[in-house]
Amino acid sequence: GDTTLTIGADMVVQGANGTIGYPYYSGGTQKLVNNGRIAADVSGGTLYLSPSHGTTNNGVIEAQNGGTLVLNSNLFGAAGSTLNAGTGSQIVQNGVTLSGVINTSGSGKLTASNSYNNLLDGVTLNGHLDLTSGGSSERVTNGLTLNGTIDLDNYGALVFNGDQTLGGSGTVLFGNSGYYLGLEGDTTLTIGADMVVQGANG
Repeated sequence: GDTTLTIGADMVVQGANGTIGYPYYSGGTQKLVNNGRIAADVSGGTLYLSPSHGTTNNGVIEAQNGGTLVLNSNLFGAAGSTLNAGTGSQIVQNGVTLSGVINTSGSGKLTASNSYNNLLDGVTLNGHLDLTSGGSSERVTNGLTLNGTIDLDNYGALVFNGDQTLGGSGTVLFGNSGYYLGLEGDTTLTIGADMVVQGANG
């Protein structure tokens, strides 16, 4: 039905396989507020975060220990919150908007599906965004602070929409069949002094 669930600051929702936020019996408007910790933290497992009207994250949402977290609805990262992918783990952005701070460590990564609806809204990314999987698409609005690497390959696209800055201290790297760093509409993109855009083809 029409439900907002608030997860308390000392609560943990974790494990291998399951879906969080999707209606079981009846439809409506579902919202999730996370003040605690949501973790896909079992190797080979997948948790899906799917409330129809999105999640407000005031705590920690993460993939760890080789787990996968699939985001099927918008995620608003409030001040002080984090979205994390640990070594060997991944977060999949599946046609949704993300905001706030995203951290990856080691071989952990954020990946984007082949959807024009993927959007980073004023994000700070500390780590790795992988746009190398068969037409992965990412749009950016309200600026991107990158302290890490974005890989573009296999027809991946990183597209800026509106006047904004690509800042931080990071690298956008085109691979052998890397595709597109795009500017859409009436846009001026400013690449910051500590940013590098480099690579093979694009």
